[in-house]
Amino acid sequence: MSRCRRRIQIVVAMLAVLLGAVGPRAAMAQQRDSTAMERRVSQIVAMLGGARLGLDTLFTPAFLAEVPPAQVVQLTRQLATQLGTVIRVQRVRGQADTPNHGEFRLGFSKGFTLPMTIDVAGAPPNLVAGLLFGAPAKDVATLDEVMRELAALPGHVSALAARLDGNALVQIAGLDTGRAMGIGSAFKLYILAELISEIESGARHWSDVVPIDAASRSLPSGILQSWPVGTPMTIESLAILMISQSDNTAADRLLHLVGRERVEKQQRVVGNTHFERNTPFLTTRELFALKTPADSALLRRYLSGSVSARRDVLIDIGRQSYAAIAPDFSTGPVAIDSVEWFASASDLARTLLWIRDHTATGAAATARDVLAVNPGLNWSSESWSYVGFKGGSEPGVLDLSFLLRRADGQWFVLTTTWDNPGNAVDQDRLIPLVRRAGELLLSQKP
Repeated sequence: MSRCRRRIQIVVAMLAVLLGAVGPRAAMAQQRDSTAMERRVSQIVAMLGGARLGLDTLFTPAFLAEVPPAQVVQLTRQLATQLGTVIRVQRVRGQADTPNHGEFRLGFSKGFTLPMTIDVAGAPPNLVAGLLFGAPAKDVATLDEVMRELAALPGHVSALAARLDGNALVQIAGLDTGRAMGIGSAFKLYILAELISEIESGARHWSDVVPIDAASRSLPSGILQSWPVGTPMTIESLAILMISQSDNTAADRLLHLVGRERVEKQQRVVGNTHFERNTPFLTTRELFALKTPADSALLRRYLSGSVSARRDVLIDIGRQSYAAIAPDFSTGPVAIDSVEWFASASDLARTLLWIRDHTATGAAATARDVLAVNPGLNWSSESWSYVGFKGGSEPGVLDLSFLLRRADGQWFVLTTTWDNPGNAVDQDRLIPLVRRAGELLLSQKP
């Protein structure tokens, strides 16, 4: 990373902490002078350009009580010094947009785009109650340039932007699209795919009730790990939590329900060419146990064994108490090239295509809604009529995979996985590039 880029990231990180901690939008009234948001954005832009403004006429007293005015001025001027002057302001209207909350993209003269989120108080004089600057992204004009920026990240990246032409993937741009990567919780797409298959066949129904059991209790992310054993859940509720919140206990419960071997076979059906690396198909609880330092002997047995021997190791893990599972990521990534779920960008794209094709009609169509509960990023609702998302992360792993339908009906897949065995990955470096790739897909011809 260049020294200039590093300084920019430091400044933005400070701004995110200091400015983003103030004024949660949930507490704001939903009324507003029709020009209040635009006026406040214009003032913020002017301040970035060096204008001296009375901050008490711009920010709420609560904001300034937490962030001293001198600090606001110092940090915004430092940011402007690094990025240049604002030459472009674009509002992004997405699912998070409200009358008092807006997201913007600021374009700067030195070739960077900066996300800005602003909250404006509902009552006159409609002062700024919350302000957050995201990480700057280098302006790129084409998807090929996005791929070059991704290739410069430390570690390895597999990425693909593709148009869906009927039931075929047509690559628009890609990077190492066939490379097997650790994908983190994006593996949950394969459990969802098996559910779709069983719903289609009538073997299961979204309304089927499945109680939470002790064997499925995992570690966060999620909420179900703290719920009582025996709590009844429908398959649909478990699927929603598994996909939208990446709930690990929900994923493990569904994997136990449909069966490990069925998901292993389903990987092949949906197009994962690296299915052998996911055999046996791990639960999240098993992965955490294998990355527990006290269980290093189990890890050695697992890594050195055949598929059959590995299944025996997983039986031994199943006998362990929940309290014994204590993975340690304090020193960085742990065995992400050997104990993970694996897929390439092309594999994930084929999986999302399969899911789209099997959720157009009938009972299985609910899965398409499940995939859209959490859009991952604040995509423009004016530009995208559908956004399906599943991501995954752990130290050293970050995946962002999207199934997108443009307002004109054209479908796309955009998937990016970044693995770095040597260090944790920085989502603030990846997300702006993925967001930019999505913006560039808007101009792709059908």
